[in-house]
Amino acid sequence: MTRTSVSSASLLTLAALAAATGLTGCRGDRHDEPPRQFFQDMKDSPKWKSQAKTEFYSDSRTMRPSVKGTVAFGRTSFAPEQMAPSATTQPGVASDNWARKWEAKQADLLREDDRVYTGKGADGAYLTTIPVKVDADLLARGEKWYNITCATCHGYDGDGKGMVGKQWSAVLPNFHDAKYFDTKADQGKDGYLFHTALVGVWDTAGNQKMPGYAHALSPMDAWGVVAYIRVLQESRKGNINDVPAGQRDELMRVRPAPASAPAPAPASTPAPSTGGSK
Repeated sequence: MTRTSVSSASLLTLAALAAATGLTGCRGDRHDEPPRQFFQDMKDSPKWKSQAKTEFYSDSRTMRPSVKGTVAFGRTSFAPEQMAPSATTQPGVASDNWARKWEAKQADLLREDDRVYTGKGADGAYLTTIPVKVDADLLARGEKWYNITCATCHGYDGDGKGMVGKQWSAVLPNFHDAKYFDTKADQGKDGYLFHTALVGVWDTAGNQKMPGYAHALSPMDAWGVVAYIRVLQESRKGNINDVPAGQRDELMRVRPAPASAPAPAPASTPAPSTGGSK
């Protein structure tokens, strides 16, 4: 055998051994055992898995319970340095105090008064008045969400004549009806409107007459909607002369233009005769 033949045979042998070594990591069929690993790297590093047991802690829990009183709320830091104005913020440039909107949401979530989230008192009765401070911010919030979630049916004026409301098979509620002012009845209470906005309306047979909007409205959004409905009601009690003179012209300038009457349909033209005279 020549030297060249020996070298070729050696190379073939080494190649076969290399291929065989690679195949040892493959079991060839389904198996409960993990594949053979010759270089584990960090694939099997020691760690605790969720819901697993460990002897390290006395309660045998790998998942440690939160500190008493902790309320889970996202992953945003509310450290003071995150809330402080940035030294790089320039006039005309948006501030980078990105945590403030999350701070507001956290404040909405962590109110101590449970009535804010239920619309009911300790006795289970609907609240007569809104349990949070009503200011310009809450009203603006309410106007936004009323126009998004309510106006389609109830109308932008709260009269039940929205685009969908006018096409409905039944007359929709008009917030200017007397029953929505009578606080002796549920429908006249702020807590009832709050509950309705989130949960909807159900009849005694268990049929849902109106969907709830808890998927879109937070409790504070819903209270804003209630406050805005009350503003719409109050708007019917006055006229333009009640507005201070300094604001009257501006109000008239920005008011929506009245809807014009639809143009009459053109008169139909008789079809020409094709039969001729007899």
